[in-house]
Amino acid sequence: MERLTNHLQTHDIYGYRREYIENYIPEHYKIKRLVDQCETSESNENYEYILDSDVKKTNERPLFQTHGKIIYAAEWLPISVNRPEILLPKIDGIQARKEALLYVHLSHHTNIVRSFGFVLNNNHQHCTNSIMFLQEYASLGNLYELLQNKNKNFTEKLFIEIFLQNIDAMIYLTLNDVVHGDLACRNILVFRFDEINLKNILVKLTDYGLSQYRQFDSYESNIIPIRYAAPEVLISNDKKHVYSEKSD
Repeated sequence: MERLTNHLQTHDIYGYRREYIENYIPEHYKIKRLVDQCETSESNENYEYILDSDVKKTNERPLFQTHGKIIYAAEWLPISVNRPEILLPKIDGIQARKEALLYVHLSHHTNIVRSFGFVLNNNHQHCTNSIMFLQEYASLGNLYELLQNKNKNFTEKLFIEIFLQNIDAMIYLTLNDVVHGDLACRNILVFRFDEINLKNILVKLTDYGLSQYRQFDSYESNIIPIRYAAPEVLISNDKKHVYSEKSD
């Protein structure tokens, strides 16, 4: 650690982001252990909010729906303008709890979407393979949508700022032994955008549907996001030893 820090201090290879690397390296959050503990718990002690008591859906019609995931617009109870805007994602399937736990426990980073906790639905307690949680709302949508806006002036420095924020988020995942598996523009949410003052830009990583904890530096996935997949993932017949932080 000392040798690396000295090298970074004498070689300005990371520019103004250098301090982030120095701060990250000593921190290694034991998220895997927390997930294991929560997955084995059958009580409701992990739920921090109750549907229709602490939060509510603003509309029964979802904002977004895909296989295994539904996202609703939501609001706090009592209604407050001083609290952040929120969404209410609902994930179904065998891996639902694992994905939701990744959202909650990885959210303590500036460039990773914040999830506030699990939401208990007293009307559907029998749904063991379904889980709801609260997440902050990105009013500007995702990076893919932003790039389609012809009225925006995308400069090289602007792209660099966005890339650096994404890199910070991916470093955090790597240090927590998590492989994202689906890094794409659609999974980068835009919270602030400023073409003049680039320091006001804020983007955050989201979507852990294909994420896994590293096991022996790799993991196997039957789903490949072809458009954004690394070349080694597309050409390899041995997917088990391809996915890693390098393929991310």
